[in-house]
Amino acid sequence: ILPLHVADGIGWTKGLLRESLPRFEAARERAAEVGAGWSRYARYDESVCAAACDWLRARASGGAKPWVLFVSFVSPHYPLVAPEAFFRLYDGVPIPAPHNAGPPSHPVLKALRGFFDYDDHFDPAGRRTARQAYYGLCSFLDHNVGRLLEALNAGGHAGTTRIVYTTDHGEMLGKHGFWAKSVMYEDSAAIPLILAGDGVPAGETVDTPASLIDLHPTILEAAGASADEGETPHARSLFALARGATPDRTVISEYHDGGSIAGFFMVRLEDWKYVHYAGHPPQLFNLAEDPEELADLGQDPAQEATRRACEARLRGILDPEAVNARAFADQKKRIEALGGAAKLGARKDFNHTPLGAGSAAR
Repeated sequence: ILPLHVADGIGWTKGLLRESLPRFEAARERAAEVGAGWSRYARYDESVCAAACDWLRARASGGAKPWVLFVSFVSPHYPLVAPEAFFRLYDGVPIPAPHNAGPPSHPVLKALRGFFDYDDHFDPAGRRTARQAYYGLCSFLDHNVGRLLEALNAGGHAGTTRIVYTTDHGEMLGKHGFWAKSVMYEDSAAIPLILAGDGVPAGETVDTPASLIDLHPTILEAAGASADEGETPHARSLFALARGATPDRTVISEYHDGGSIAGFFMVRLEDWKYVHYAGHPPQLFNLAEDPEELADLGQDPAQEATRRACEARLRGILDPEAVNARAFADQKKRIEALGGAAKLGARKDFNHTPLGAGSAAR
């Protein structure tokens, strides 16, 4: 109903330039644009919430036909500027500083950190303000979700609607020297995933790894349809997981975007996290013993069997080297179609999607 604007109809092209990493000049904006106030994103979220509530109220007597409503908020995305009331919620509240063990030593992460050098542009006070604003934006998001639930209840849908709350990525907030996303540490790759409604056990926590691909069969099941297992062979219904199903499954994530000199692939297998970097050494973490991911076991001889088992799981789903090569080849074609690397390198930088006139608050 209220779509975001894609810059010039193309979007962010700096991420295509991976064979010779350019400077990402827009990184300094993240440190400069933090604090209390109303960003255009916050205004946009307000309009999205209002439109969604109107949609729900219009269906107060809509009969028995199933419906699906997708409501997408930008918060707590950058810029880290939170509406005053929500920013002030965290005045004087202890906000722990993130662990930062110095510059990353892994070659792929070192290059990525050099490209996304956000942390270099913060001073200590700015880091604290940025984290406070992020917390405030999370509370602002919670407020808007609460408005949606109130509209759902007022329209008489609360007892018959199933709700999935999730997001697309996490936020590093300076941990390991990174801000935003783009890495496979838990702060970036682990996301909230909450399921509620008819047939969902209340208050239960499921330990089985889940993935955003699981939304496909979940939504189809909720609407009374069934998924074609051949279409999404690795996806599982979240309702099945909520009912206690514990399949022996592998959850993966991958990255082929800005700042990465090689594609990388994360495998989550029970308590183990394995990160495969095409052409480079892997990382391995035991999340039960090392939840902060400070002890990389990627080169530990004692964990050779675990690394092999994780890599075998990954290769059972895809060939990481082949996917990496295909990503670079596809991006090279796109670079050429857009006029070449020099032209793309000269385009104006931006570090969050600009809003067009059609996306402005009503």
